[in-house]
Amino acid sequence: MRASSLRMLTIVVTTLLLGLLALVIWLVMRTDHAAAPASAGGQTRPPVTAATAPEATAAPTETDSPAGLETLPAGGFAFTPPAGYASSRTDTAITLTGPAQSGALNPVFLLSGGAPGQFVAGDADNLAAIFEEFVTYFAEQDNFEPGPTQELTVDGAPALAADIVSREEADGFAGRIVMARPGPERIFVMVGVGPAAQWQAEVAARYEEVLTGIDLLDTSTAGASDSESTGDSAAPGTTTTPPPAEAASATTEATITVTTVAATAEGAPTASPAPTDATEGNPIVLATAPPTVTPRPADAALPTPPATLDADPGPMALLNANFVNEIAFAGDNLWAATQGGIVAWSRENGAFARFSTLDGLRVNQFDAADACLLPGLGLVFGGPAGLQIFDLQTGRWNSLNTGNSAMSFDDVVALWCDSKNSYLVLGYAHHGLDVFDAVTSEWTHLDRNDGLGADIVEDVAVAGDRGAYWVSSGIGLSVIRDDEAQIFNAANSPLEVAPLHGLDVTPNGSVWIAGTRRLYRVDSGDEWTVYDAAALGAGFPAAPLAGLTATGDGSIWLADEAATICRFDVLAERCVDVYAGEPGMAAGPVTDIASGSDGAIAYATDGNGVSLFNGRTWRMLDVPGEALLSNAVHALATDRDGFIWLAADGGVQQFSPAAPQLMRNYAWTEELPLTSVAAIAPAPISGVWFGGEDGAALRDEDGWRRFTVADGLADDRVQALTADHRRRMWIGTRAGLSIWNGEEFFNLTRENGLPSDNITALASDSESVWIGTDSGGLYRFINNQLRVYNTQNAGLPSDAVTSLALLSDGALLAGTEQGLVRFVDGQGTLIGDLPAAPISSLAADGQGRAWCGVTNDGLYEFDGEIWRKVEAGMPSVTISALTTDQYGALWVGGESGGVLRMAE
Repeated sequence: MRASSLRMLTIVVTTLLLGLLALVIWLVMRTDHAAAPASAGGQTRPPVTAATAPEATAAPTETDSPAGLETLPAGGFAFTPPAGYASSRTDTAITLTGPAQSGALNPVFLLSGGAPGQFVAGDADNLAAIFEEFVTYFAEQDNFEPGPTQELTVDGAPALAADIVSREEADGFAGRIVMARPGPERIFVMVGVGPAAQWQAEVAARYEEVLTGIDLLDTSTAGASDSESTGDSAAPGTTTTPPPAEAASATTEATITVTTVAATAEGAPTASPAPTDATEGNPIVLATAPPTVTPRPADAALPTPPATLDADPGPMALLNANFVNEIAFAGDNLWAATQGGIVAWSRENGAFARFSTLDGLRVNQFDAADACLLPGLGLVFGGPAGLQIFDLQTGRWNSLNTGNSAMSFDDVVALWCDSKNSYLVLGYAHHGLDVFDAVTSEWTHLDRNDGLGADIVEDVAVAGDRGAYWVSSGIGLSVIRDDEAQIFNAANSPLEVAPLHGLDVTPNGSVWIAGTRRLYRVDSGDEWTVYDAAALGAGFPAAPLAGLTATGDGSIWLADEAATICRFDVLAERCVDVYAGEPGMAAGPVTDIASGSDGAIAYATDGNGVSLFNGRTWRMLDVPGEALLSNAVHALATDRDGFIWLAADGGVQQFSPAAPQLMRNYAWTEELPLTSVAAIAPAPISGVWFGGEDGAALRDEDGWRRFTVADGLADDRVQALTADHRRRMWIGTRAGLSIWNGEEFFNLTRENGLPSDNITALASDSESVWIGTDSGGLYRFINNQLRVYNTQNAGLPSDAVTSLALLSDGALLAGTEQGLVRFVDGQGTLIGDLPAAPISSLAADGQGRAWCGVTNDGLYEFDGEIWRKVEAGMPSVTISALTTDQYGALWVGGESGGVLRMAE
């Protein structure tokens, strides 16, 4: 990471000037995790103002020869694009990315216009003060040296400039910052950076060419452009409220407008609304979310957490909504059920809005989406906590679940809505189907007792007015029609012995099924037709299929996992159009494909957002600046310096609880010598330990060191970690307990006396170490002796211990597969305020408070006297990790749904 300073400068300026993490992150640094600066301790970062959404999220345009002026009215300037530079833009700023020399990073020019408050956080009121604050701040944070301030003019406006050069000798960068003030409330900034040698040889001259050609617009016309140029146009057919006069300024939030619609039938399910400011009958305007995080490279420093906070930042959610499970078209918008909340994108201009528990959702994890224009419904999203509904008549978020309706269960993974025939079908992950009749307001439940081959549901499709229910369990099909059931599998049908990945029904009643390597069509109940690459040739997708959707023209659109999209012509019985790797097509893995009533196609991915096809071109839509590498959190821990460490599917991340918008990422690469992490704990003196499926690793000032069986570890499958009062590290594995004294391991296993050596949890106090096992109960190691506590001698409800935490009064909390126990003086007392269910996580803060995650039942809190369930929205129904910070806040990680900060 020798060129990290250039990466940091590029990203921080992009973040500041664009207000969105623009495409430069991917264009300039797609081969490495992006970097960005950290705030100095006690210093406030200049504000990031939400800008209007980028005009395009597809691949950038490239100009082969100089063209005429390009105008950014909201930014108040126009410029001449330099030849050979790619561009990506928002309404107020543009990024120009030049060609790189062999092995070097691309030179980048960043141009932005707006109010002074967009660029600095202080009260500076003159150009010199604003410029000094801007340059000084980033010079301190990004390791560059500014040269003397120079006076000049830009298109007649007074301006200041400074050359910059990195303080690093190896692979350093050079550049220039120019700031002009064309009016009291307007600032224009142009920043250029590039590898030092390339900057001197050619880039500096190109920078001056662009700067010389800048045209600073008359402020009286800056906001008068049409909706197409500002990116704020409403979708066709949508009525919008005229924006205020200052709407074109750089401080305006981009918006997405949702068209209100009328329901189509009488009767409605009962639902609980979430607060909203929308007024019934008016368009619902949703503010575009600003970027949430600035990634830093693994070798870049983070700001040390200060001793105290000036003000509590309140609740916050760290998510990644680009992990999309299912999508649905609704009018002029595309909606997504994601592992990091719910997202709506404007199909017209790419603006987006993301919703999370901070906006009234019950959880952040959603598996299914459908537009259901029935009374009391609207945009329906299914997840482990039931239904979340966006009412298109009122703009309200509503919740529908077993607690407020006649729904049978809450684990919704599939939806099928037929607005014409007034019904909605819910598929439950483990409990069959529910059918809601919107005319009678009645619910009907179907499961194995009604003929389903399994209660497991992955997808559902219905022919006609409930003529036949087709249900996929992932490996087989069940059909219920005329109160009779039929089961199809590899033994009695052409189905492969492989997972199924999608169902749909065409108007003529044909059922289409996406297998793994085959496409199936079923007519008249049992007439099967099979299509695959062997029969159809090279046009058929080569990778395993990921989904299908039927369109109004009779075509079937297929998507494979690798993002090859095929339009299958039913009459020709072949793929007549195939799309792969085109501009605007997001990389896979693909999770869903859907079609709109106008023939538009979109597919969703697991980590790269979605791509939308309008019949001519593809356009990538995502949520920029998302915090997490993954939403599936496995471990959280606070180290001795106050930093929080997070382990998820995508890697390990480190951040200060005082500045969580700055993340240091360790992906599963050479930056992290493990391929998974299930446990994190601070080292006895300095550093942090990690454990996963392929050993343990220590990260300290000397870098990474990995330990495996070859180094003396009892087993490579590490599940728990703790440091004891003698500065030894205890490592719990599936086949024993390893104690590291700084030089070597001492192991405890079944062979030398452990009743069970599958170690699941560890905790230490001032005189002992507590050890939880999967079947041997609870152990205490004290005075070099091992004491065993179990269901027979200590009142444990189960010998399977899942988690441990020590309270400030010396008591031990032990989570088991059958509830939570308070353990004192060798005896456990079951806490009756919590369910007798598996405990998924525990934490205590040393001040008498404690928290407990219960599998499928959220979070419980102990205030020192009583336990109560936390009713606020959670990342998921299962809380997989907990930690507290030095400021008294609790950080909650979900098995999906990311991380939530709960204020004291």
